[in-house]
Amino acid sequence: MTQGKIAEAGTYSLIHKSLICLTALCLVCLGTLGARGLLLHSQYVQAVGETKAAKLSIEEAREMVAKGAGLNPSSNEAGLSAVSAFQTVLVERARANDCLVREVSTSSETQPYNSRFKKDTPESEFIQLRFKAVIVGTPAALVATLDSLAKAPIPFEYDTITIRRDKVQGSETTVEASIDLRVLTKAGGA
Repeated sequence: MTQGKIAEAGTYSLIHKSLICLTALCLVCLGTLGARGLLLHSQYVQAVGETKAAKLSIEEAREMVAKGAGLNPSSNEAGLSAVSAFQTVLVERARANDCLVREVSTSSETQPYNSRFKKDTPESEFIQLRFKAVIVGTPAALVATLDSLAKAPIPFEYDTITIRRDKVQGSETTVEASIDLRVLTKAGGA
């Protein structure tokens, strides 16, 4: 071989190796860019999901505010005066629905507030007082009375509601509801 052909073969070999290295480098760059693109797409999808969740949370909050718009503000009554205020509300609501509050009993013994709907309730300034009542009326009137208590200004939680037939006169039936609940209030007050 002549020296020109050897130099030319060496140049081709060098060019060939350089092209292989350049191709490998391009493939590594493309792979890196592709991985980065997938990562960015994943972050984009996550951000879109979080945005949708935030919009749902905002909508849920607006719905809660709309539901609460018709509710009466909570009473400032505390301690046993809250039980007395709740009894007054119950009697008024029962009369408004043609029902009779036949019997009421309360306990002056206070307990720390402990919701039946949560396992852990943090220490708070709230207490609960036991309240029992018997309400008599037609089935529709009784249900309307119990339903109207949901908007009472004194917060409470039902423990039990027992409804049984009281008496039948002609075509009219009256029922009796024994309710057992806990009035929730701030500690203190008389």
